[in-house]
Amino acid sequence: MAIKRLLQVCCIVNDVAQTKQVLRDEYGFTNWAPKEDFGGPIRDYKINGEPAELNNKAEFCTAFGLEWEFIEPKSGPLKLWLDEHGPGIHHFAVLTDDSYEEFGVKAKRLTGKDVWLNGTAPSVGMDYSYYDLTSVIGMFLEVYNEDRPHPSGFNMDAQPDPPLE
Repeated sequence: MAIKRLLQVCCIVNDVAQTKQVLRDEYGFTNWAPKEDFGGPIRDYKINGEPAELNNKAEFCTAFGLEWEFIEPKSGPLKLWLDEHGPGIHHFAVLTDDSYEEFGVKAKRLTGKDVWLNGTAPSVGMDYSYYDLTSVIGMFLEVYNEDRPHPSGFNMDAQPDPPLE
């Protein structure tokens, strides 16, 4: 299970607007993505194969050659996770040499667990899985079903930002 590239760091937060303001004003995170508008609720969104509501506020930015995702969950599994663990890093999104299916098989072999959460919405090209690998490597990993361009247009091959002076 070779990881080819680290794509994203995701933090689950209590207040995404406050997080964005602090990161922008105090820490220089300035390359924020425009708000995505899917035209209302995503009608075909499913979690682990069951119809679900995608009820999160989210902000994305790029810094240091990575996409940073900040999610303020309002309900569902991520809200339960926030209530149990508090705010902080939730997962790292990666591209792997393995296929989507192979990654899941290897993760289960290592942990004895199936995928923690699989989210799909064919209407917007969404198909991702979170694997709880904390017992073996101390973190969750997110993998995508395809290596396709990010819907917000982020360059997944971006080089790290130059050093701060």
